[in-house]
Amino acid sequence: MEIIIGLTIALLIAIWVFQDARKRYSKNSPTPLLWFFGAWGLLIIFLPLYLIFRPKISQEPSSLGGILKKLFLVLIVIIVLSIIIVSFQGAQEKASEYRQGKESTLQQGTKETQPTQKTWHKIATFQGTGMKNTSPFTISDNTWRITWKATDTAGLDGIGDIFQIAVHNVKGDYLGIGEYVANIANWAGTESDTSYLYKGKGDFYLEVGAANCKWTIEVEALY
Repeated sequence: MEIIIGLTIALLIAIWVFQDARKRYSKNSPTPLLWFFGAWGLLIIFLPLYLIFRPKISQEPSSLGGILKKLFLVLIVIIVLSIIIVSFQGAQEKASEYRQGKESTLQQGTKETQPTQKTWHKIATFQGTGMKNTSPFTISDNTWRITWKATDTAGLDGIGDIFQIAVHNVKGDYLGIGEYVANIANWAGTESDTSYLYKGKGDFYLEVGAANCKWTIEVEALY
C-alpha cells in the first residue's frame, strides 16, 4: 500500500514537471518527456535538478532574487520528500510489527488450542512377601493400570506359590468390606504383568494374597 501511494505522488509531481517543461522547451523537443520519466523514476534526484537547471521563461526576470527563489524551492522540495520517505519507512515498520504480532498471536493460539498429551504418573508402590491389604490410594482420572511382579522364594519352581491381587473401592459394600472392583492377578511361580482398569475416579486399595514369593506392585494413572 505504501509503495502505491509513493508511486502515485511521484507520478503527480512528474506530470507537473512535464507540463512545466513544455512551457520552457521548444514544441518538438523530447526534453520534457525525459524530465518526466526522470522525475517519476528518481524523484528525489531529478526534481531538484530540474528546478535548478530548467530554462527560464522569456518573461521571467534573471536576478539574484530569482536564483535564491529557486534554491529555496529546491530546499522545500527536499524537506517534503524527506518527510514522505521517513513516513513511508515508519508505516512499513508498523506494518511489519503488526504482521509479526498477528503471527505470534496465531501461533500462541494454536499452541493453546492443541490438546494436552496425557502421560502415565506413578500413584503408589507396594511390596511384600505375604498377605496384606495395602494403604488406600486416590485415582483422579478414568484410566489407570497396575504393574506387578512376583518372584518365587521357595525354590520349588512355583510349587506351593500363591500370588493374587484384588482391587477394592474404599467405599464399603453391605458386608462392610471394600467394594470389589476387579481381580488383577492369580499366578504361581515367577511372573509379571500389567493390567489396565477403566473404573473411574475414586479411592481404592489392593488385597494381596501371597505365599512363598516376594512381590512388587506399582499403580499408575493416566492424566
